[in-house]
Amino acid sequence: MITYMKSKEYVDFEVATGERVKALTPEAKALWDQLRLEVEAKNFRKLIGQSISQRREALGLNQRELAILATVSQRDISHIEQGKANPTLTTQVKLLSALGLKLEIALK
Repeated sequence: MITYMKSKEYVDFEVATGERVKALTPEAKALWDQLRLEVEAKNFRKLIGQSISQRREALGLNQRELAILATVSQRDISHIEQGKANPTLTTQVKLLSALGLKLEIALK
């Protein structure tokens, strides 16, 4: 199982804003919500990339070897590990399976 931990680049909008968001106009709040979702998606991409990179290195694999095992291009793995790509669920499952991990989704 892979757990996504908060990294030093992680921005927690709930803590950062507190009561200020409640005082926004409806239009400003809609823009704020959109920005928050974009930042959360970026945080997730960074976290999954870091997790894949750390596990790959712990197993002594280079990106090319992982690419062969997961049937994903080395270029895609590089972009995913850097947090630059937004991998599909299929690609995530392929990579995690090749690394001996599984993806679990919990609703909170």
